[in-house]
Amino acid sequence: MEALERGEVESNKRAFLDMLLELKENNSLEEEDIREEVDTFMFGGHDTIAAGLGWAVWCLACNPEIQERAYQEIIQVLGNDIDRELNREDIGKLVYLERCIKESMRLYPPIPFVGRQLQSDFQCDIAMSQFIIDILVSLRYFSLLRKIYPQALEFDPDNFLPERIATRHAYDYIPFSAGPRNCIGQKFAQYEEKIVLSWLLRRFRFESDEPIASQKFAAETILRPVNGIKVMVYRR
Repeated sequence: MEALERGEVESNKRAFLDMLLELKENNSLEEEDIREEVDTFMFGGHDTIAAGLGWAVWCLACNPEIQERAYQEIIQVLGNDIDRELNREDIGKLVYLERCIKESMRLYPPIPFVGRQLQSDFQCDIAMSQFIIDILVSLRYFSLLRKIYPQALEFDPDNFLPERIATRHAYDYIPFSAGPRNCIGQKFAQYEEKIVLSWLLRRFRFESDEPIASQKFAAETILRPVNGIKVMVYRR
């Protein structure tokens, strides 16, 4: 706050907190409002990212060949030093790992539903939309449509090759929602999952003796495994 008042924060390098503090100066926000916003950004995404990481580990454990390919990419980018930290350039090079993460979120979107409020009426097969105020969109439903993903139940990171993405509508895959009210933290979540998974895969190999489709889940606010995610972990 003091640095902001002294003009020591460059306008092109301001953090989100800087903007909130400016709103406080303009009497648009109280300190309590700012604390609540910071809590939302610091802690609101933890459950979703944790769920996404758990599902990604499950998918990789059930597909050892894919897991090995992701591991080899990590070694190619980072070398054999397991303690080397990733930088932004490294993260951008982990393209296959990114496809694995996207595919795990296709099968198991951490947020299974998104809500929208209709702004105008339209005709649908069941009833006139004038009787509907709010709608829920099932993200997993779209993920399993065979006209979009012919092998919809299989874990196939190549679903996110650029040439395959080009054949689909932009809203066929929206694990972070879409439009002006999409998830503001999606880049942070994608970076965090890449960093954590690369750390794990450099050190451990995951296996499962159950098929990927055997996992039962509860579609609550967060998509959670009913009985937890059980995998065998081996040090590399």
